[in-house]
Amino acid sequence: MKMIGKLRLTVWLCLMILLFLMIGFTYETSFIVGIDKEVASFASSFQSDAATTVFLFITNLGSWKFILFFTLILFGYSLYKGDKVLTLFVILSFIVPRTLNFMLKEFFARTRPQDQLVPATHFSFPSGHSMNSFVFFGFVAYVLITYCVSRKAPQVVVVVLFSMLIGLIGFSRIYLGVHYFTDVTAGFLAGGVVLILLIKIHQRLTEPEEKNVPMNDELI
Repeated sequence: MKMIGKLRLTVWLCLMILLFLMIGFTYETSFIVGIDKEVASFASSFQSDAATTVFLFITNLGSWKFILFFTLILFGYSLYKGDKVLTLFVILSFIVPRTLNFMLKEFFARTRPQDQLVPATHFSFPSGHSMNSFVFFGFVAYVLITYCVSRKAPQVVVVVLFSMLIGLIGFSRIYLGVHYFTDVTAGFLAGGVVLILLIKIHQRLTEPEEKNVPMNDELI
């Protein structure tokens, strides 16, 4: 069963990476450009002063300042528990996606959309807010489910709430005109790969070691 689970996970990771690369190397094609234009047009149909205020607040939840604030809270919690491994992974959940996102932006060098409601610099692909929030808030949800919430129903609520937050942060980037739809999608894909790897490595390091069971002479 473990081998089947590992195989499925590997397949999912490969599919996510493949889809990310497909978007990254085809974003200038008419098909991708058409999708981005349609989604941008849909997002702009919601524009109003009130909506802009709301989405500015939401997008700030995915900024490095807010995530750093939340990271420090989670960092303090891990220190309180005396969990050195968790402390390390809290730090990694902040640093790894940012470092990788910067490298990916430099590699693909996609220019941002022109019609921006707020100024944004650096390259566009993949969306940093989307990628960073996916990794960090996804890891926060994992920590809550692993350490704080034991019952199934509350665990589902945690997953749904954090998924909604991550999704809204991604949509806010499209609404504000600082990212294309495919930037956000790629950010989620890259963030998903990083999050899965962080969680699986953390689980591997924290799972109880299997005791060596002496072999029965009858089985030899």
